[in-house]
Parts: sequence; C-alpha cells; structure tokens
Amino acid sequence: MAALWRNGGLVLAACAAAFGCSLESGYTSEPTTEQTSNNVNKATGDAGTGGGGGGGGGGGGNDGGEAIAPNPDAGNVAKSTFCMTDAGGALLACDDFDESATLASNWGKDEQGAGTIVLDSLDAKSAPHSVLATLPAHATNYIYHDVGLQTGAGNGAFAMEFDLNTTADLNTSGSNIANNYACVLQVPSDQREYASLCFGKTEAAAYINTFNGSGTLTTTKVPLSVTIPQGAWHHFRVSFTFASAGSMSVEMDGMKVGGVSGVHTADTKATLMYVYPEIGLETDGQWGNTTARFDNVRLTQL
Repeated sequence: MAALWRNGGLVLAACAAAFGCSLESGYTSEPTTEQTSNNVNKATGDAGTGGGGGGGGGGGGNDGGEAIAPNPDAGNVAKSTFCMTDAGGALLACDDFDESATLASNWGKDEQGAGTIVLDSLDAKSAPHSVLATLPAHATNYIYHDVGLQTGAGNGAFAMEFDLNTTADLNTSGSNIANNYACVLQVPSDQREYASLCFGKTEAAAYINTFNGSGTLTTTKVPLSVTIPQGAWHHFRVSFTFASAGSMSVEMDGMKVGGVSGVHTADTKATLMYVYPEIGLETDGQWGNTTARFDNVRLTQL
C-alpha cells in the first residue's frame, strides 16, 4: 500500500517544528502502539458542531468504537511518486490507494445510517484504485474514512490535499447551502478545532470553528468563488491554521478560490495535538443519490 504515516511519540515531538526528518526513519505503515491507544479516545467535544452548511455532525464525534486499529503485520510499504513529492511541510499521512486491493488498516470508519465507503477500481485519478463514498437519496447520514494522527502542535498549521470527483442528484436540492449541502472533508481535532469543505447546488464553502475570548464556539463560513464541478477530477488543497490569529485557504486545481485570515481558531493550546482527517460524504437529506471519489490524499504540517 502506498501509504505513509508519521510515527507518534518522540519522532513527532522532535520533528514537528524542524521539518528535517528523514522519510525512511520518520514513517511507518501503521500507527505506533502509543498513537493507536490515543486514537481510540477520539475527540467528543464540539468538533462536529461546526460542519458544512451549519450541520456537519459527522467528524469528531464518538461513533461507538470506530477507532483506527493497528496492523502489526503490515511491514514497510512502497512509497508512491505522489507521496514522495514535496508537500511544502512535514508529511503526516499520505495514501494513493494503489498498491493493494484492500484499504490500509490505518483508515478507520466514522458513520451514521446508510451509506458505503470502499476501495474501488472503476475510476481513479491514479490507477488502479480510489476511495468511493456513496449515500442514498434523501438520507440524513454521513460516511467517512478517517485516520487519527498525533503531532506536535507547532504553530497549528496544516494542509489537506486530495483529488475529488463527485456526483450528486441536484434536482431535488434548493440553492441554499445552509439547508442543502454535501460535505466531503472534515478535519476535527481533540482541541475542538475543526475544518471542513462542503458544496451545494449553486455554491461551495469551507468552514472553520472559531472561538471568542471566553471559549464560546462559533463557525466561520469561507465562501468559495466557484462551485465544485460534478463528474470530473479536481485537485483540492485546504490549508488552515489553528491559532489565536488563525486562517483558512482553499485552492482548486492550483487556483485560490477562497480564504479568511485573522480569526481565532484555537480553543486551547497544547504541546501535542491529535487530528482526524476524514474523507467521505455527509448530506442533509434533501439530495438524491450522492457519490464522492477520492485519490492521492495527504495531510501536511506546515
């Protein structure tokens, strides 16, 4: 499996700020025992309250044991061209889903209600595989694959990149993203920090949790200048900084399509942070059948 995972513990603590770690020594094919035991206790605070279109209930919640399991027999993995290219920072996780017929056990599942998310070979940005998420018509559900990562908090800056090909029956949807949305990305953490990317019939937006001085949680909407095109592959990079003067930026196919800066996106500052990038789908029940394919997914600490 062409997947790279940053080790927990000392490697993270020493390398998070320096970005000078060797790929060979800094990555394994599965989480460490320490990392896995911490991943089981996924953040249950308010991480899921600020998701797409005012909904976004999927990410960060306690879903009854869908934690990431270790894979002691995985061994070292092949490193794909995509996962070895410069991501502009310290690579925390990367997967192109191409070197195995099964999904790496590092990926857990976060789900509610009907829906499927599987490794699929009918279409891919990089052959032969992609991850396909499907939700049935008029289902108020979510289905995500996630991976929990322990990292030094550093300056709280991360970037999530992925190729996306989505289709949705928009005929049954209204134009207001607040009431008719699908979310394809959520990144909660154990500190209530949270980011997501969603689209509606006529608009798309990113969302990031923000806090006032007393720690009260709200959500900032970051409108995008484009809708998310249907039925074709597009590359997304969602950059965000969890800090007292935080920011968020969204790029599609190398062009910036939205952003915000100077917003308070950090609740409390910790030495270590756990982040849970999730790829999949969440809809509000107003849409017809909806699918999302993902390929070449990586999370970078900037």
